[in-house]
Amino acid sequence: MSVLSNLKGKGLISDDKIKLVGEVRDESELLRALAERAMISGDALLKARSEVTGLPVGSVPADFQISRDVLTSFPGDAMKRYSVVPIEKKEDGAILVGVVEPENVDVQRALDFIEVSHGLRFEKVIISDADFRRALQKIVDLEFQVKAVLQRLSEDEKKEVVQETREVKEETLERLVQQAPVAQIVDVVLRYGVEGGASDIHIEPTVSQLRVRYRLDGKLKSSLLLPKELIPSVVTRIKILARLRVDESRIPQGGRIHQLFDSHFIDFRVSTLPTVEGEKIVIRILDPTKGIVTLEQLGLQNKALDDVQKFMTLPYGALLISGPTGSGKSTTLYSVLNRLNNEEVNIVTLEDPVEYVLSGVNQSQVRPEIKYTFASGLREVLRQDPNIIMVGEVRDRETADLLIHSSLTGHLVLSTIHTNDAIGILPRLLDMGIDSFLIPSALRLALAQRLLPKLCQDCKEPYEIPLPMRKALEEELALLPRAARESVNTKNLQFFKTTGCVTCGKTGTKGRIGIFETLLVDEDVTRIISEKPSESQFHAIARKQGMISLRQDGIIKALQGILSIESVLAETSASSSSSMDSSAAEEPRAEEAEEKEPE
Repeated sequence: MSVLSNLKGKGLISDDKIKLVGEVRDESELLRALAERAMISGDALLKARSEVTGLPVGSVPADFQISRDVLTSFPGDAMKRYSVVPIEKKEDGAILVGVVEPENVDVQRALDFIEVSHGLRFEKVIISDADFRRALQKIVDLEFQVKAVLQRLSEDEKKEVVQETREVKEETLERLVQQAPVAQIVDVVLRYGVEGGASDIHIEPTVSQLRVRYRLDGKLKSSLLLPKELIPSVVTRIKILARLRVDESRIPQGGRIHQLFDSHFIDFRVSTLPTVEGEKIVIRILDPTKGIVTLEQLGLQNKALDDVQKFMTLPYGALLISGPTGSGKSTTLYSVLNRLNNEEVNIVTLEDPVEYVLSGVNQSQVRPEIKYTFASGLREVLRQDPNIIMVGEVRDRETADLLIHSSLTGHLVLSTIHTNDAIGILPRLLDMGIDSFLIPSALRLALAQRLLPKLCQDCKEPYEIPLPMRKALEEELALLPRAARESVNTKNLQFFKTTGCVTCGKTGTKGRIGIFETLLVDEDVTRIISEKPSESQFHAIARKQGMISLRQDGIIKALQGILSIESVLAETSASSSSSMDSSAAEEPRAEEAEEKEPE
């Protein structure tokens, strides 16, 4: 029985659908056309092929990495021609090979020939076309290009490059920049990060190798292993590009690379760190051409969205955003600026670095090495007749003091600060030495956020959570304001998990989204802030305002099928909710407060 007959017998393919495809040469081409036009699901096609050929269905791991010896023994041209890819070498010596069209006679003959001619033994599994393309892209774009460069390096040449790197002569550096194959390796590593959508590249020396990892959707994935003898020359090449001292390896250094990729420039922020095995390098990829997403696309909803939108209508005041590194604070700032940007206002920013280019916004890059800092820059910005000011980060008392005074003198000011939650922003400013009577007059809104992986919408499915967890979540949701409770089904909690599919590369997640909480600096905050208030007092005010905490916002998104409840609980603390709960006896419920204190 053929695969097409199998699908017809199950009623998954009709003659009408086949007619819509038009003329094709053979069954393989027909099946590809049907899959590309979504006339048949990928899972159904995999199952049919498995039933016809007797081969099991497999997948390519998300962190796919194939050893160099397997790549060397497996002919590269056969991969593209026959849609096959080596996945891994098993303990018994067999090579696990993923095959897209195992029923194709030409593919069967090609694999038999490769086994005999190269002395290999294959264990075949059926994989989807998407899995194959993802694996092939990794191999071709990274491993093959690096391997081709390494093949041009003989052992003597490798030793020569390492020796010359250690000598650090002027003519040696010039040759490394212009001619060395290592330069091509670094270019491939950078290009792969840009094209793969990575946020960071980690280049790490180990005992036996140089490991390259990419951060995708918040998770690090190994992608490349290089010979250890190339460590000094790779590090030197990156230092040269970033204009760092190549003769200094004892202290950390920081620099930037500005490089052209496919007709537009990409910025890379480079950081080096001495380790026992050599210098580790982390490269942040900053693509100025990426579009700015809306507040709603970021994940702002309910009270948090309302509070931010109200802030943007104010004539002056400050918005401070908190969260750990990599939580998307800068992205939120850009989204707010993009909404505020029009020809009637003068917007000036101080950034380190400028991550996105906003048309019509005056963006300035601070340079601490020449004493152009956030603090010194802010003094100059105030002479530029600004309406709106964005400062990348409040790092010290001087910057905080200038920011507060800027908002008091008729400017709308936005910045970020490092605290655990929105409430923590107020005591943080007090700790920095800001006078308590100035904070309520200047700060209008405190916002905290986190970034969590989104569930793949193609393979998510409902499941039952344990009873103790359900009861704890019901108690948490009972603290929500009325409007937020009505937006989700709090009576019959339904959460989701993923199994992994072709769309998400078997990872179960695809993309990331933010969870948020906001605290308005209102009359209640003004009343107590000069009294050295405790954290519980701030939590009581937050509850009266109807705050939706980070955890609660995450639970709502989990009920909406956007996040997994496990990731929400792992990334958020219950302390804020419990503190608000403990004050419930003293403070009215959020909806009661709304009735007593209309806006």
